[in-house]
Amino acid sequence: MTVSINEVLTLSFKGRVSREAYWCALAVFVGLSVVSMLLLNFLPTAFDKLLIDGRWAEGVLSAVNTTIIGLFMLFQTVFLVAAVVRRLHDISYSGVAALFLLIPGVQLLLLLLIGAFPGKKGLNRFGPDPLAIMTIASAAPYARVRPAPVRETPQASESEVCEVPEQEVLPAVDAEGNEREAGELTEAGAILAEARLAMKGEAMTVKMQVKMKAVNKLQKLMKAGKISESEFRLWQRRVMQLS
Repeated sequence: MTVSINEVLTLSFKGRVSREAYWCALAVFVGLSVVSMLLLNFLPTAFDKLLIDGRWAEGVLSAVNTTIIGLFMLFQTVFLVAAVVRRLHDISYSGVAALFLLIPGVQLLLLLLIGAFPGKKGLNRFGPDPLAIMTIASAAPYARVRPAPVRETPQASESEVCEVPEQEVLPAVDAEGNEREAGELTEAGAILAEARLAMKGEAMTVKMQVKMKAVNKLQKLMKAGKISESEFRLWQRRVMQLS
């Protein structure tokens, strides 16, 4: 499975993340830790040289040094906690379980365990399955009601004739907006429907992440030869117009 950058480089606490994206996020966290160690060793040395040259006051250098390192470590911590919370969501646990990261000796065990368990298949209370393949039932859940033809019985009078409503599932559409039968739902159409469902009730930043993820999937379809470049542009425009 190909992991998109949006799944890894985010500080969002909403939604779910697959195991592959989670391990990539941990790899990024390790890289941030290396950078943090370099800052701890480099900045004091650099500031000491400025102090020796007499360009800065000692108090100013100390404050700048502490601020830079503190902000970087805060960003690093938020990044890790966000990845852990979204991974907990994927296995159907509340993000409150991330508080176990505060217990000495438990942090490493927690990070390894949640990266080993597979996520819950299908939709859960935290959002859609990041590994799910859209089906007809999940991609076209919206239905419209139309009246059935009026049916009369030989014994019924005109005043007794009634209409019986029945449900008809909205047909899928292709890139040009033409209706198709449900059995002809395209992969691109499923991606569009999946994005629409994932965006429902979410904040603007989350909606944009969902849109970018859908566009990445459409690009993969184009590279695989399943849709043409012109069809990709049409589907991309439809995804970006979702609200």
